[in-house]
Amino acid sequence: MSHPNSVKHWLLYGLLTLGCVLLVSCASNTSDADLQSDSDSDSTQLDGAGCAPILQIYPTSFTFTKATPSNPETKQFRIQNSGNCPLVVYNVELAQSGQGYTLERDFDPGAEVPATDSEEAPDLRFKLSYHPSTDGAEDTATVTIYSNDAESPLELTANAQVGACELDLSYASQVSGFLDFSGSSGPKVVTVANPNDTNVVLLGVMIPEDPKGVEYSTEICLLKGQGRAQCNLSVPISIAPLAKIEITVTQIGNTGLEKAGLTLVTDCPGHTSTVVPIRSVLPPPCLEAAPGNIAEPMLQSFFTPNGLKRHVVIYNCGPTPLKVTSTQLSSDQGASPWTLAFDPNAALPIGAYGVRAYVLELNPGILEPQSGQFTLELNGELKLTYPLQLLAPNSDLLPVANAGEFEDFLGMKVDKPFNLDGSASIAGTNGINELGYLWYLLEKPAGSKVILNGPPGLAKKTVVPDLAGDYVFGLQVQEKAGQKLFSMPDPLIVVVSE
Repeated sequence: MSHPNSVKHWLLYGLLTLGCVLLVSCASNTSDADLQSDSDSDSTQLDGAGCAPILQIYPTSFTFTKATPSNPETKQFRIQNSGNCPLVVYNVELAQSGQGYTLERDFDPGAEVPATDSEEAPDLRFKLSYHPSTDGAEDTATVTIYSNDAESPLELTANAQVGACELDLSYASQVSGFLDFSGSSGPKVVTVANPNDTNVVLLGVMIPEDPKGVEYSTEICLLKGQGRAQCNLSVPISIAPLAKIEITVTQIGNTGLEKAGLTLVTDCPGHTSTVVPIRSVLPPPCLEAAPGNIAEPMLQSFFTPNGLKRHVVIYNCGPTPLKVTSTQLSSDQGASPWTLAFDPNAALPIGAYGVRAYVLELNPGILEPQSGQFTLELNGELKLTYPLQLLAPNSDLLPVANAGEFEDFLGMKVDKPFNLDGSASIAGTNGINELGYLWYLLEKPAGSKVILNGPPGLAKKTVVPDLAGDYVFGLQVQEKAGQKLFSMPDPLIVVVSE
């Protein structure tokens, strides 16, 4: 019987990743303008916490390419609020190195932008113009926006670049700043136009966050007249002046990729990469449990001297994180005789397809029979209750579970089945129930979708590991007669390689 000296404790999943989203608009003398932030991202969004406004500028990365001494270039910017409280914009100021830039606000200082998720979101607007004094000038300017956003002030940099080029992009949910799949999973179309005087070569169309194409697929079509002249095109594609192509993005799965970006790579000097953020939604939380399952959580019995510890295992069976908002041990007769063993990761969410094993322990010196519950609340809405009982002291010898030896599972490989076998368990006073072998999974590699739960069964259980790493199993065995109590758990580590 194997009792490893060290069993790794609970996997830590870092889930929340916040970043700047990238947003690009098309360049023309009357089009919206981008500002280039110091982070080189194509969108800037400043998040607050609780009741807070979030300032979002659209578009946010732009290089003046057409301005000449005889033909100044003017761009328009929109300030939107994606937070949950009104955004107050105190001022927009311009600072520049040299001459040529002018700024014009279309609103008064102190104007407000209400919080809304609507694609027709209200906004505040200002114009930035560049009028170079000489041909080939490459002046820069800094626009500073002061607001009640927690990250105020926001500084953005505009610049001029001779000989640069860009593509004009348009799509249905452009005002929101995303290809938005959160309300509908239907295909989304991005129209790409070449407003430049020369050909632009599209070198790549990709979604870097989805390299295997599990979440999204893309199709490129050339537009001619009122329809599509040719589809299923492959890069590189040379786009002639004033020509257009369409890129159709289809969501084909939802395994946990909440945010991504459609990235277009071109041969444009100074602007080789354009990113259109993609927003999806995670599916509802998915919960399973052991021993038993969420439909029938198994009664957990405690008794002295051999029934002092039990496991309750929570499985996240989906990509949406499970936050354990509360745990409670209670007794129907008063103060709880049970406690939870310390878990340093207890306050962290259970990440996508993660697992968390709770160890319930009987406090010493308590002998009076009683009943109670172990209740967990997850994501503020899901509840799971395990019934508990403390029995009178029992002098019968319980079975001794034997989950197997570590050495018997050397060389296990991903996607290759192996059999757990508890048949070496030792019978106690009342024998072993041949259908009383209770297997469950205590730990697994991050991202593994393996779940082991359900009622007790035969001694052998087949497992198919889906990822390389350590799998930690637990086994309890049940008496055949008497009170049909379960043994103390026995752990087994199985190391799986590619």
